[in-house]
Amino acid sequence: MPYRKKRFERPRIQPRHGRKAVVYWGGDEIYLGPWDGQGTPPPQVLEKYLSVCADLEREFEAQRLGVRLPTPPEKEGELILVEDAVARYLQFLEADEDGYKKADGTLSDHFRQTVKGLEPLVRLFGHELLSSLTPESIRTYRWAVQDHIRWLGRPLDVDVRPWTRPGINRHLGRIRRWLDWCHRQGYVDADFVARLKQVPGLRKGYCNAPEPKLA
Repeated sequence: MPYRKKRFERPRIQPRHGRKAVVYWGGDEIYLGPWDGQGTPPPQVLEKYLSVCADLEREFEAQRLGVRLPTPPEKEGELILVEDAVARYLQFLEADEDGYKKADGTLSDHFRQTVKGLEPLVRLFGHELLSSLTPESIRTYRWAVQDHIRWLGRPLDVDVRPWTRPGINRHLGRIRRWLDWCHRQGYVDADFVARLKQVPGLRKGYCNAPEPKLA
């Protein structure tokens, strides 16, 4: 199917959570900086917005022409372990006012759920290179989190509350957002991320994960 859009259109700056400015592109949320949504965004947000739009326009034109953008020189050949990429991502979330902190400065449930979802990935592949992950790695994660005893290394007599199927799928979504962030940092290319994101979530009736209990 031919590429439909003929010209690049800048995404609109939007406030979110009453504390940050974001734009949405290709289903991804891109953080621009703190902003309460009142009045004109601060200068640093506008500066980041122009930089982000310039990068998005280059990606748009490359996709329209069917070419690949070269890897930025400062990122070219950079090798990073999965555990290091996860640690940097969590540090980013802690510092960027991206809705992961409450008004009193403590970390929110969103942040804790992100840590929870990424923990099995680090246990399974933490010492491997990020670039070595494959769709099979994501399938292994998907299988492993259905069996807490196996990947947690807990004794069989320990009561471990299993993750539900929708919960596992939400964690897969958190992994996809982490992969998108890794791409924006230049650790991996867009094709790498697209391959890993092709692994679907768990389907009802086709997995061992339980369904949530109705209240």
